[in-house]
Amino acid sequence: MADAGTGAGKLETYSLIIFLWLTLLFVQLELSESATADDTDQLALLSFKGAIRSDPSGAMSSWNTSLALCHWTGVTCTQQQQKQRRVSGLILESMNLTSTISPSLANLTQLTTLRLAGNMLTGEIPSVIGALSSLSLLDLSSNSFSGRIPNSIGQLSNLEGLLLFNNLLLFNNRLSGGIPSSIGNLTRLYECRLDDNQLQGEIPSSIGNCQKLNILNFSSNLLSGSIPKDLLGLSSLSYYLNLSHNLLSGRVYEVGLLRSLGYLDLSFNNLSDQIPDTLGECLALETLRMSNI
Repeated sequence: MADAGTGAGKLETYSLIIFLWLTLLFVQLELSESATADDTDQLALLSFKGAIRSDPSGAMSSWNTSLALCHWTGVTCTQQQQKQRRVSGLILESMNLTSTISPSLANLTQLTTLRLAGNMLTGEIPSVIGALSSLSLLDLSSNSFSGRIPNSIGQLSNLEGLLLFNNLLLFNNRLSGGIPSSIGNLTRLYECRLDDNQLQGEIPSSIGNCQKLNILNFSSNLLSGSIPKDLLGLSSLSYYLNLSHNLLSGRVYEVGLLRSLGYLDLSFNNLSDQIPDTLGECLALETLRMSNI
């Protein structure tokens, strides 16, 4: 009986040791997560929060130093196995946030996803956004930005999605000026939407460098000049091309090069009303809109 009691006592002791060890490990992991999440990232996000004038839904109430950075609402971090966790995603969509974009976001150097769509963000898109060299998706759509698209956007060489459409919600503020030629540096770009703004000037021929572009929407702007041959030569455009409701002029000769394109809208421009002979070569075309061209 004594041996049984001794065995039970040892088992309880082992169980207690294991419990304490697991508890200590859990605490260390929590402390480690808080400590190794980059201080620069935390300061950048707190600066971004400080610029917010209105947060009616309390989306950023968790953004404080008492909670590990990677647990803040809308914040995602790199994998926990890494020695130092960095902020990799910031997603605060349709939160009715009122603010300008703080330049401090440029310090989030490992950011791959930035989605701030559907808020009431105003002012210009800061040029320092070009410092986010790891960014693959930038969605600032449906806000109230004004001013020009910064040339520095061409520094985002890893960008696959650029969504800046519908920036016209308050006081008729819209992105204006021209489309920067540096957009041609975005060679990984898959989707580009700049529709519903007040962009002017010609479509830069450098867009032809975006050899992975599948979706392009420049509609409802004030773009003028002819459609660049380099754009019509993008064989990667297999889904959607919309240049409608602009001031584009001239003839569209090379449209037949878009053999894989499924949707084409050139309506409401100043283009020649002569339907190009090469249109018959667009064998994948399912939707064609060329009224009032």
